[in-house]
Parts: sequence; C-alpha cells; structure tokens
Amino acid sequence: MARAKSSLVTMTRPMHANFTEVNHLGAAFMAEPHKFDKVLTRVFTASRLADNPLTAMTKGAGRTSEIESFDWEWELMGSSSRPLVAIEDIESGNTPGKYGVEFKIKLDEDWFKPGDVITPDKDYLCRVQREAVADGDGYIYYLRLMNDDQDSFLDPDYTKVGVQWSKLFSVYEEGGDQSGSTTYAKPMKLRSNLSTYRKEYSVTGDAANQALVTALMDAEGKVYKDYKWLKYAEAEYWIQFYKEKERGLWYNKSSNTVPGANGRAARTGPGVQELLKDSHVHFYSTLTENLIREYLLDIFFGRVDMSNRNIVAYTGEYGMLAFHQAMMNASSPFLTTDSKFIGGENGMSNIKYVHKKNGYKLGYVSGLQTPYGANKGGLMSNAKDAYTMIVHDQCGIQIDDVTRCGELILQEN
Repeated sequence: MARAKSSLVTMTRPMHANFTEVNHLGAAFMAEPHKFDKVLTRVFTASRLADNPLTAMTKGAGRTSEIESFDWEWELMGSSSRPLVAIEDIESGNTPGKYGVEFKIKLDEDWFKPGDVITPDKDYLCRVQREAVADGDGYIYYLRLMNDDQDSFLDPDYTKVGVQWSKLFSVYEEGGDQSGSTTYAKPMKLRSNLSTYRKEYSVTGDAANQALVTALMDAEGKVYKDYKWLKYAEAEYWIQFYKEKERGLWYNKSSNTVPGANGRAARTGPGVQELLKDSHVHFYSTLTENLIREYLLDIFFGRVDMSNRNIVAYTGEYGMLAFHQAMMNASSPFLTTDSKFIGGENGMSNIKYVHKKNGYKLGYVSGLQTPYGANKGGLMSNAKDAYTMIVHDQCGIQIDDVTRCGELILQEN
C-alpha cells in the first residue's frame, strides 16, 4: 500500500521487516528513556473473526480434518443423471425439426435410448427416435419434436457446441417393446495437498528491553503498558502470520515444481479461488434479489434438499452493502431486513480446514538473548545478543463439491 499523502499527516515513521535493532526504534522515534501518556492506535476490523473469515468458519467452527501425510484424497458421489453436451453442430444452416422431419444432434455420451424425451430448454421437447450412432468422439442422436405443428422447429442455437441436453421422461406407443434409459452414478476420487507456511522474527537483547515512547495496541485492543518492544513485536507477528495463512487458503495455487533453497520443491495446494474455477461463475453489473435467487436455484435446484440449503457468502464491505441494498429493494414494500456478520451455521459443511498432524511447530533460536530474558548460563545456538522465533504450519482447504459453490463477480464497465 502506498504511504499516506494526506495533508493531515504531520509525521511518518520508517517501516522495517524481520530483524529489529535499537537503531530501527530510534529512527522511528520509538526508543526513549521516558514514558509518555500516548497510545499508538491502528485500524483493524471489528474482530479477528472478521479479519480471517475462512479460518473462522472452518477451523474456528471445528470443521477440520487431521491427516498424517502431505497429500490427501476424498471420494465424491456424482449425480445419477446429468445433461449431455453437444460437441458438434451437424445441423448448421438448417431449421431442425420443421415439417415433422427428424433432425440430428451430436452429444458426448451414449446414454439416451429410443423413447427418451430430451430437451435443451423446456419449450422444446424432443423424442429420441433411434439408437445413437457412434461418430468419432461422440454419438449422433435422431430426434423428433414432440408436437403436431408442422411449421414449428427447434431454434438452431440449440444444436451448437456446448448446449446441454437433459432427459425429462420416456414415452412409447401402444404395444411397444422399447423402454427408457437408466443412468448410474459412480464415485470419483479427488486429490489435493497441503502448503507449508513459515514465518520468523528476530530481536536483539537491547531492543527487546528498550523502553518505548508510546504504548502499543494489538488487534484485540490490548494495550501493552510496560512499553517494551518485545510484546508488541510478538503481537504483530501473530496477527500477520494468521492473515498470511488466510490469504494462502484463499489465493494459493497448486504447484509441485518450484524449488526451494535446499533444492526440494516448495509444494503448494490450491486455494479457494483456484478450486472455484470449476464452480458456478457469473458476472453481473447490478446485484438484485432476482439475480441472487436465480443464481442459487441454478446451483441447488433438484440437487440439494431445501432443509440443507444453508448458504454462506464471503464478500467485502462493498459486496455486503450491495447485497443489503438488493434485499432492501426487494422487500421494502413488505418488511425491514437486517444485515450482520454471521459467525457460524448449522448443517453439513461443504468446506473444511485440513492440517497435518504435528504440522504446527514453534521454536526459538537463542543466543545471549532468549524469549524469556537475558541468557545467564544457558545453552546458546549462536553467539549473537539476539534470538529468533520461528513458526511452521502445514494446512490447506478442501471443498467437497465445487459444483455447490460459485462466484458472483462484478463486471467492470
């Protein structure tokens, strides 16, 4: 973030990272032999729950899995029926079905049988008239429109590549010997892996015990009244570490080939954003109650029982305000609505936090200074008048079924 350039700013203090010396504190006008009645405040959100919502809604709510390896697998039972997809337009330039003539579509699977009534849109019901014929990477189906209007025909757009065709039911003639198709679901296996997160800070003995000119406040609002750098440094360290892990859970990308300093791969697992690439993604210009309702129906209709449709939405402040306004616009003639941060929900969760058993580790590399004070005869790891604190964690995120998730993305003009 760029430095503030407001005319109200009268002084800025230089930033530094990782290793703190007395010079850093002096340059920031924070090292001082006297104490003054001042509090250095920082702008945080209402609570750490709001700072790290994904961690809070998974690990914080007990939705976790512990594993002993770096990778993990899970099985997901697919739907027993799904649409077939047109993979070639073999009626291009025609008016399919006009005058009661058979027409052809090419789909990706040999599932539908003669008598099945299929549709790309419930305005067009089409009966399969013959067994599908294998053709290259797909199958050709011969169809008839289910009506008696000789001038009606299928909209040619519905024969184009990518159109989905679904079965509604099967119908037959008197005395017929054919019957409709039956499809079966099979479990699929999914695989993911953890990411390893590490963070450290170092502080010299002089800096650790240096009195500061200001009191310091952490994200929880606690003021450190002994005015020592050490307590603030640890508080800031943990705030940043949890935020970094939260960002990793959201934005990390799968990688197994990027080498670390010792030649081994710095392997990373997918974050939510990568997982959602296969979900329901919709771009919008204006958020309305109708758009939200239709979008959610596309995800859940016929797939998830009404009683289990507990929906959690993640958004920023602008998204929350836009959602609130959409609900208010739709309901203002009838009732008053309220928007609030939700800390937990009942029901089965589709997302959980995964961590490695004993993957969380914390330790100190101490010299003449230790985290507990000056070293007075204890063992040392180095000859410095300083110590380093290191934390190590291995975790990841799992979405059981990404087809029950999605993104509503504001389309920039």
